[in-house]
Amino acid sequence: MTGDITQVERAIELDVDWDFEPPDLRPVVGRPQRLPEQVRRTCYFDTPDLRLWARGLTLCYHQPAPSGAGAWVLSTPPPKSGRGGAGPVLSWPGQPELIPEAARRILRGVVRRSELDTVAEYDTTRRRMELAEGAAAPTWGEVEDALITINGGPNDGLRFRRIELALRSGYPDTAGAVLDCLQDSGATVTERPRLAVGLGRPAGRRPGPARGRPRRRPPTIGDTLETAISSALDRMLDHDYRIRMGFEAADPEDVHQMRVATRRLRSDLKTFGSVLDPVWVGHASEDLRWVGTALGRVRDCDVMVGRLGSEIERAGGEHTGPVTDALLARLAGRRRSGAEALEGAMSSDRYLDLLDRLHAAARGPLPAVGDTSAMSAEVLPALVRKRWRAWARRCRRGGGHPSPEELHRMRIAAKRLRYAAEASVPAIGKAAKRTAVAAERLQTALGELHDSAATTQWLERQVADAAVTPAAAFAAGLITREEDRQQAQWRRRARSAGTKLKRKKNRSWLRQ
Repeated sequence: MTGDITQVERAIELDVDWDFEPPDLRPVVGRPQRLPEQVRRTCYFDTPDLRLWARGLTLCYHQPAPSGAGAWVLSTPPPKSGRGGAGPVLSWPGQPELIPEAARRILRGVVRRSELDTVAEYDTTRRRMELAEGAAAPTWGEVEDALITINGGPNDGLRFRRIELALRSGYPDTAGAVLDCLQDSGATVTERPRLAVGLGRPAGRRPGPARGRPRRRPPTIGDTLETAISSALDRMLDHDYRIRMGFEAADPEDVHQMRVATRRLRSDLKTFGSVLDPVWVGHASEDLRWVGTALGRVRDCDVMVGRLGSEIERAGGEHTGPVTDALLARLAGRRRSGAEALEGAMSSDRYLDLLDRLHAAARGPLPAVGDTSAMSAEVLPALVRKRWRAWARRCRRGGGHPSPEELHRMRIAAKRLRYAAEASVPAIGKAAKRTAVAAERLQTALGELHDSAATTQWLERQVADAAVTPAAAFAAGLITREEDRQQAQWRRRARSAGTKLKRKKNRSWLRQ
């Protein structure tokens, strides 16, 4: 990742009147220190259809007045939405005419082939105060008092004032007293970002073109398909830019969630694709499989690293040190290769074409060849029933003692059944939800079994490698033995979950 990073654990914005009198914070903060007043112009950039805004991202250029070096700043939302939360903030020095290439790379999946241009411009007078517990103590937060004037747009000339309390990692309980003091003085916590005021938008993330719109009428099969496509695209894009912030250092959860999005949509297209253009479905499914495979190479390494770490911890550190370091180093090398391949895939025109194709379908009209106006409640039971029968066939073929290959196929079938049932919940209700939950439990058990088996197979290959030391081979053997024990447990859980999934209450609605 390039650019300076500022990590704010929590950022709280408060609305105040223009004549607001800031309170004296000295009674509650050990060492508040005023910083020099600063005047600057801020230009916010986005696409014409506000794609950054739709993802909770802001890209702006800060130009100090009357002159001085400016900086580009990219603010990201927290990984999990939460009131007052904040994600990493990246900054680069530069000129207002040239968006840093590093910022463009991070935003490429969101922006794609659209153009970034100025959407709002503010003149701001900033009065800031650093917060610390004592003279020698580190700064744990900052209070900014901002006097803002909007230039251009629907609210041209509007003046408003904001107080922001920015808290860094490890901030003390004193932060609560600071917030109370500000509120007691008349400040009101707001969830409406500053940019929203200039754009004339309400609080919260803007429902972009890829987001499903709430409907009051019962959903049609077209509505269900649109929701499936838009939800998958949202999920992909919400993790796309996070992965691009550092492919080798990408958070395993971002890789996992983006991979799930590709798999879920592939499954949904196969389940509900009878009303869609088969050529469109074929291209989209193949491209989703392709990018999902690239994500899977990284994800598989993350899973094995996690399992090896758990086994080492369970053994009380018995295998720690150079012995297991050698095994983990091999996995790290494999992950680096996977990350390089993933970066190549996500930087390609093929990937951007896929996102554009899904974006167009989510906005409508759908690439349909069949009737999409039929009510989902009438059509979905028959479509999901096909998924149920496919899973049941896999169970019969596996017999009483299914092979690892058969178990893997049963897991895929259970996962597709789960996704189909989940897509049916808005139209069917609790019955579909019950089936989805039961299928998810089976999928989870079989998934743990599959991950354990994959880890065992990889360890066995390492043991067979002449370059592996005897000590590392011994450690691998001990871990393999524990994995074998866990696999027996997951087989029992999978058998129990499969029995519960077959219960009549989980399939009665499929007879409609």
